[in-house]
Amino acid sequence: MSQFKKHIKIGLTLLMAAVFALNCGRSGGQTQFAKNMEAEKGQPAPTYEQWVALIGQDKTDELYAGIGQDSLNLLSYGIGVSNMVQLINNITTTSKLVTLIGSDFVAGTGPGGRTGLGTVVTLYLVQQVDAQMQVNMSTNLVGGGAVPTDQDTIANLSNIINTLPIADVQSKLIDMFGAAAGNGFDLSRSLAVATSSSTANQLLYVQRMAKVVAHVEPTVATCA
Repeated sequence: MSQFKKHIKIGLTLLMAAVFALNCGRSGGQTQFAKNMEAEKGQPAPTYEQWVALIGQDKTDELYAGIGQDSLNLLSYGIGVSNMVQLINNITTTSKLVTLIGSDFVAGTGPGGRTGLGTVVTLYLVQQVDAQMQVNMSTNLVGGGAVPTDQDTIANLSNIINTLPIADVQSKLIDMFGAAAGNGFDLSRSLAVATSSSTANQLLYVQRMAKVVAHVEPTVATCA
């Protein structure tokens, strides 16, 4: 196994442990996203034919070609198949999702010098958006801030992606987490390897973005 694949595997293991701890610590106030994720924990990833039945052949083929079967399966395993299907179907242009996730094996300007955010960063971002759905924007605000009003994890995340042109998905989401040379936060692909940013800070940067996404109104017209 290559060093890169080892880092990705370590990152995914740490993320799944964190998600398990998060869900165990929640009470009856879970979002529907969290309930789906918990109910589908451990379910095998769909086959190609099953993906076609769930999201259609065009979207399946575009995702297989753009991010790869392994990344699609890891994401669906990490957040639950029904959540992944809803996210895919809520995003009006599949190529935006392909751009966001990218490929762990193609050179680019995102985390780890590859295209897109990568499987681990994308998975952590989605999970953290859900976690932030029940967190105040800021305790420093008068009255202690407020939790999001909708608590619809998929709607908020997909709306952000839908309102951004593909070029802005690249510049405002991916490059922001990319190399320090490009004024990014310099995230590693696995979130488990220190760069010019410590691993703790890498996680913090994603959490801060997740909090912003969680507090966006799902009916907002533009995020540009």
